[in-house]
Amino acid sequence: MKHLIGALAALLLVVGAESQASFLIEPYLGYHMGKFEVSGNKDDAKGTSYGGRLGFSQLGFQFGADYMGGNWDIDSSPKFKASASNLGVFVGYDFPILLRVYGSYFFDSKLKDSSTFEGNMIRLGVGFSPIPLLDINLEYLMGKYDKLNGSSLPSEAKLNMLGVTVSIPFTL
Repeated sequence: MKHLIGALAALLLVVGAESQASFLIEPYLGYHMGKFEVSGNKDDAKGTSYGGRLGFSQLGFQFGADYMGGNWDIDSSPKFKASASNLGVFVGYDFPILLRVYGSYFFDSKLKDSSTFEGNMIRLGVGFSPIPLLDINLEYLMGKYDKLNGSSLPSEAKLNMLGVTVSIPFTL
């Protein structure tokens, strides 16, 4: 995994240097809520999310690496607090009219408590920039977990959440 991240970072640096792209650093913080489903049982899920995107932007197009963590309450029986850890890549387009669309694919998605669910997640988002250096984003998360503590699950666990995040996109 470390080699994959290193290779992606090197590729981003080479592509950015050759194309005169702007370097993008974007921390974010938000709140998500929705449903977590395991074996047909749908439970409420909600909590704070945080993370950041690191990549490049050129002529409105954006791409790079994305990390999203979170602390989510899952209202199952028994209730538990889950720590989310998601690592992936993103692409997006920043329109000149204060609007942006983006998507992330988290190839390494984990939801931990006393057990660890492992799988992948997709995030789709739309952002609005009311003032420079501030984006308000509406997001939809779709996660599928096929492993529990390293072993295959008999049926997938699913996570579907809507959320609002605030981000500060810096371009250098």
